[in-house]
Amino acid sequence: MDNAVQLVREVVRAFYGTPEIVAIEALVTHQCLRDDDFAHLLRMPPKDLTKMCQGLVLSHFLVVHTRPEIVETKTRPVNRNYYYLDYRLAVDAIKWRWHKTVLQMQDKAGQSKAEAADYRCSRCGKEFTTMGVLHCRSTPGGFE
Repeated sequence: MDNAVQLVREVVRAFYGTPEIVAIEALVTHQCLRDDDFAHLLRMPPKDLTKMCQGLVLSHFLVVHTRPEIVETKTRPVNRNYYYLDYRLAVDAIKWRWHKTVLQMQDKAGQSKAEAADYRCSRCGKEFTTMGVLHCRSTPGGFE
């Protein structure tokens, strides 16, 4: 579990801003926080906290559980949001993004190789890259 906590911390520190980093650190320290306690702890208005946490929820770093609670002054229950970290979900999201990034890089590398075929044989039509032609130029009767 310590590895998952460290991974989530490092990824958030690498790709998110200071408010998100502080929010994740607060949730690592306190496993679960109610929305008003969380806003008080981060010293931000509840609306701003909700907007900030929405991005982390969509990225699957944060989980929100809504629960109706009865408040003393009101007759109807009030919905309260509880925020917590689901490390298994966060690690799976990180692995999925890593996989997608690797695939995109491989696609771009494959496209650049296809675009880099600068030389073409007039007889057979075979295409060559610049690196593939370099060794043929120095030999007698090499690439023309």
